[in-house]
Amino acid sequence: MKYEMLFASFVLIILIAVLPVSALQIALQEGKETLYKGEETKFEFAIINAYDNDEMTVETKIDSIVIESDLDVNPSIFYEGGSLLPKEGLIIQFNVKAGKVGDHKLKVKVHYTKTMFSTSRFGATIVVKDVVVRTVLLKVVDSPAIVLQNKTLVLNEVNDVRFRVVGLGDAKATIEPLFDCRPSIFNFNSLKDAEASFEFIPRKEEELKFKLKVYGDNVVEKILTVKPKYIKSNGVSVNLKADKVVLLNDCVKVNLELLNLRKDAIYNVIVRFVGNGSVKPEQQVIGMINPNELKNVEFIFSPKNNSYLKFFIVYFDKFGNAYPQVVERKVVVKNSELLKIVNVSVNGEKISGDVVNLGNGMLNDVVISCGNEEVFVGMINPHSSKHFEIGYECGILKVSAKNEVGNKIEYEKAVTHREKFGVTLLAFVAIIAIVLISLAALAYKRSKI
Repeated sequence: MKYEMLFASFVLIILIAVLPVSALQIALQEGKETLYKGEETKFEFAIINAYDNDEMTVETKIDSIVIESDLDVNPSIFYEGGSLLPKEGLIIQFNVKAGKVGDHKLKVKVHYTKTMFSTSRFGATIVVKDVVVRTVLLKVVDSPAIVLQNKTLVLNEVNDVRFRVVGLGDAKATIEPLFDCRPSIFNFNSLKDAEASFEFIPRKEEELKFKLKVYGDNVVEKILTVKPKYIKSNGVSVNLKADKVVLLNDCVKVNLELLNLRKDAIYNVIVRFVGNGSVKPEQQVIGMINPNELKNVEFIFSPKNNSYLKFFIVYFDKFGNAYPQVVERKVVVKNSELLKIVNVSVNGEKISGDVVNLGNGMLNDVVISCGNEEVFVGMINPHSSKHFEIGYECGILKVSAKNEVGNKIEYEKAVTHREKFGVTLLAFVAIIAIVLISLAALAYKRSKI
């Protein structure tokens, strides 16, 4: 029995001799070897009991794990990692904060106790304390930065933003803005003196983040952040010019001045009347208005009772985003006659007079009628009149016209027979008076003879 024990120990010693220095392996799972100054990076290592032998079972108990580096490591010590049977493993995670620029070492030291059980008929157990070390070389470089030439961005406008990357020197890289812009990615064969620009519409005040990917021996990624200053858009100024008091059914000019106070051009500017009344045209379109450019649109407006001016305006930026706004104004509608017949006189079977346009708009297709008689007067300018003469068939004079938006306007004036005969009698009396005066004068001359 004694000899068997000695032989088993001899076999175990031989097995230990042929084992590798350490059957415990440390593998880097996550982390990068190039770090930017000031950044904090997560590292993950796997610790595996890789020993496998049919003649012997090796159980490994992790006593402690120590992380050594001249960089800040958190946490730097792990205790009681548990026991690992063959092919079992565990994961540790810690953060490294890059400090001084230069080369650094990161050491992962695993202190463990190895217990070996012989599976032969000469079974024996041996306990060994050991340490395994994995060293990773790290390089800390200056942290790159995105520098915007546009220090201030305008909300809700297309901003043409120019930028450059500093702190990398000559390196091949891609930069991907992590926000909606055009273009959405930039490829640089060299970042030395490299500049680029993108178009961006900020909707709110926020940091702008970029994903930087640098290509070399290892691909290094970093998120760069920029904090621009934001201001509100001045939008588009609309100045509505129109008479405040308008005659019912009259036509007046309404002018809208659109001044683009934005930093970018606007397109397909639609101005549409949505108020109460008649207007011509109902809608107008301006193709483009450049920054600080003034454009005018003009409408002809004819009010009804309780009318008001109201225009819906919408324009688009170069990406097709719509920006609506409304401008409106009250209008005082004066319910008085726009069209009149004046200076009416009857001469035998004819009636004559003047048709007066009391409004600010042109009157078209003016027609005078009396019974079946009809006379075409045509066009009458604002605050003007035209003379007419028509056959007398009844006691009603009618006039019709169309204003500039096509609305029909009508007016009537009564002419009685008494007015007609009164005029004739007046003429007769005048003739008799002339005759009597002449006879009196003749009699006076004879009496002197």
